[in-house]
Amino acid sequence: MDAAGTPDLTEVVAEQARVVGLVQQQVNQLSSAFNTLTERLEALFSNQPANPAQQVVTPPTQPPSTPISQPPSMTPLKVALPEKYNGDPEVCEGFLLQCSIYFAQQPPPGPNDHAKVMFVTSLLTGKALKWATALWSQNPTVSASYEHFTSTFRTVFGNPKGGREIGEQLLELRQDSDSVANYALTFRTLAAQSGWNEASLITAFRRGLSEDIQTELACRDDSLSLDDLIKMASRLDVLLQSRRHASRSQRAYVMPQIVSGEEVESMQLGHARLSQVERQRRLEGGLCLYCGKKGHMRSGCPNRPLSRPGYVTQCTSSDSCADAPSWTPERRGTSLNKRWSKN
Repeated sequence: MDAAGTPDLTEVVAEQARVVGLVQQQVNQLSSAFNTLTERLEALFSNQPANPAQQVVTPPTQPPSTPISQPPSMTPLKVALPEKYNGDPEVCEGFLLQCSIYFAQQPPPGPNDHAKVMFVTSLLTGKALKWATALWSQNPTVSASYEHFTSTFRTVFGNPKGGREIGEQLLELRQDSDSVANYALTFRTLAAQSGWNEASLITAFRRGLSEDIQTELACRDDSLSLDDLIKMASRLDVLLQSRRHASRSQRAYVMPQIVSGEEVESMQLGHARLSQVERQRRLEGGLCLYCGKKGHMRSGCPNRPLSRPGYVTQCTSSDSCADAPSWTPERRGTSLNKRWSKN
């Protein structure tokens, strides 16, 4: 080996040893830093779960709540089929209303226009069915639009009774001898179809009331709405009816009767007054009007006391002394003599 190359190899080994020492020193520093970091992490998460996302939050304890009872499931109402329609104008709108309600209760999506027209046509009878038959033969596409069909239906069958318009019927409507309740019911039915404003309806309603109700309302507030006016008129009508009933009850008393002679006499003697029926029975049966027995008349009744002085009983063959006793001149003279003797 060359002696000159020995110093170079020694220097290389010494340099490598120095580098290894530096690396070892860095490794020791990294190891110390890692240990310090580990200790800090353990101290930080010592009281918490390792994964914060999995942390379970315990809700606060609440008192047990009373279970809420769920309402029973509602059974859908079954809507009855509309009544068959024979073309009566008075029930035209009611028939179409029942059909609309029936359609609205059908499950979604509901019947289409063609099905609605077919359904309404199936309920027609009489002259209404004749009209639908003629319309169907002339225009087979009539079922394409339910709105057009009902518009034509109303034009044909929705005419007011007697050909009069609703407004004309409202103006001619009168209470007369009917109650305010019945009058108001008819008025409201027409008013719902008239399209009039409330002021016009109030005027028409007042005009149709009876004179007694109008007189009572003249002293009342004029700013009442139609509903309040109808309520006020109904209360006044009930009040007037009760007054009339009380007045008739007061007049229903027994009329004074002319008391015949035998009735006066029987009352003076303590006997009951003969009724009109009993008197007629005794006359028809030939009985005594005083004691009610046969074989004699009142004038010769053995049970009848003698007439008092000054009375003359006037008898006829028909009623056997049925007339009341009358005063005689002798009686009048006796009374005058007694009066003068006292003086």
